[in-house]
Amino acid sequence: MKRPHSRALAWEVAVLRAVAILAFVLDVRGAAAQQSSSAHLVTSPVRWEWGADLVGAKAVGQFAEYVAGGGGFGISGIRYFGEDTGLGLRLDLALISYGKTTESHRLVLTGTGLDVDVTTENVIATLAVGPHFVLGRGRVRPYLGASVGTAQFVTTNNAWGDGQALPIATAEVLERYTLALAAGGGVRLTFREQRDHPISLEVDGRYRRHGSVQYLREGGVRELPDGSIDLDLISSDANLWALSIGALIGVR
Repeated sequence: MKRPHSRALAWEVAVLRAVAILAFVLDVRGAAAQQSSSAHLVTSPVRWEWGADLVGAKAVGQFAEYVAGGGGFGISGIRYFGEDTGLGLRLDLALISYGKTTESHRLVLTGTGLDVDVTTENVIATLAVGPHFVLGRGRVRPYLGASVGTAQFVTTNNAWGDGQALPIATAEVLERYTLALAAGGGVRLTFREQRDHPISLEVDGRYRRHGSVQYLREGGVRELPDGSIDLDLISSDANLWALSIGALIGVR
């Protein structure tokens, strides 16, 4: 009667030993993983951020009488100062298309016909710089900003051949420059905030003031029977609200 009991006891001891060894191995591996992870965690402040975003715009005031709005994209860079003060200098470049038309034409070259599509596009290109201030701490943080720079209102014609990826001809119809002022803010959500390169998603809203400027709206370029073009120039304030959604990556 003692042999079965001793065998059972020996089996239980063997199981306990295996469990103890497994626990020890897991504990060692966990400690090593934690140490490795801690080695990649940093506490130094983010010095730079680089980002890109999609932009939607809605015209306001006099501009809204001729243009509904537009869309495009932007890129930005932020240089922060001090030890995690949230204060920085932000540089923004944005391209907003606010009107596009396409007309089909047939060109005759040495007796051969070529069908082309001529696209007329109106674009606002803005380059501006100004203070950027991120408030509070944590993963979700609001921020405020303002900027001053220059805006280019440009209208171009691009001729596209059938199935071609690049235009076969490009012409600049109108180009005007004006002062660009902007102010607004947004909210950002940061991931990997204690890593070397934290990533943030941001939603940004800004009022952009361009003042009075000459520009063309959609359909403002007309071709005359003699082949020349007629420009329906508009001179008014060209202010708008811009909403952007994008991502930034930080550099310490």
